[in-house]
Amino acid sequence: MAESTESTALDLGLALPTFLQFGAPDPGLVRSVAHEAETAGFDRLWCFDHILWHSPFIDALTATTIGLEATDRIAVGPGVLQALLRPPLVLAASLGSLIDVAEGRLGWGLGVGEHQREYDAAERLTAPTHRWDAMVEHHRAVAAALSTGGRSAPRPWIGGRGPGSQRAVAALGANWLPAFLGPSHFAAQFNRLSGLHIVPPMRGPFLFCCPPEHLESGRQWLESLYNLPGIGPRMVLPADERLAQRAGEFVQAGANHLSLVVTMDDPRAHLGQIVKLLSTVTGRSDHTTGGPHRG
Repeated sequence: MAESTESTALDLGLALPTFLQFGAPDPGLVRSVAHEAETAGFDRLWCFDHILWHSPFIDALTATTIGLEATDRIAVGPGVLQALLRPPLVLAASLGSLIDVAEGRLGWGLGVGEHQREYDAAERLTAPTHRWDAMVEHHRAVAAALSTGGRSAPRPWIGGRGPGSQRAVAALGANWLPAFLGPSHFAAQFNRLSGLHIVPPMRGPFLFCCPPEHLESGRQWLESLYNLPGIGPRMVLPADERLAQRAGEFVQAGANHLSLVVTMDDPRAHLGQIVKLLSTVTGRSDHTTGGPHRG
């Protein structure tokens, strides 16, 4: 069984704004949001990953560097990186540099993605049914390349919500960072892992939210980002007591980590209020205290 890392306080993450609905990608905004998130009391920051998209974006590894340089305490990393789209030796070189920059604060999220055209563009021919197993071997190859330079790969966070991702969690002793699932689905999958004597040290989903006064535009923002009409009302919660209730349901289902996606281009003005709103769930009255948060 993987060792379980329990805490009296819930680990709280935030997605950085590397994909915008309006305007060009803005490294300055990413830097500022990272700083504000640390000040507000978040524990870690995630950078979404694609190599081919319908709008401009900031590359996840570049954004991770920006986030690390803008913060002092919290963990930052790709959440989640489509590792198979990058050759292991190339990725190992990038990862090694990030390890040095992060000084123990690197979060390392891995997944396989759901967009075939990115695999086609990258000329990576792994069949969808084999991608999770291939990703496990890919990560091991990256770790082996790192070890030749005297570095150790960080424990990965596996993003996924099906059997393949669970195999990867088990094979790599990884944390678990799923998206697009509700508390009951999370509970069922976590119980399945527990029944296999696998308890991811850190586990918990992405939650999509928006300030109530911007809820309709926030739902449209998510639909535009993923090009999935109709998903907004199902996935985006108002950042009020309903978000706190849903967060509590995930905690009851076994989560000890939650990451938020605030569905607007610039969430800075709302971060402190969201952390305060979730204080009864996180178990902390002040997130800003404490030493460096390791990835």
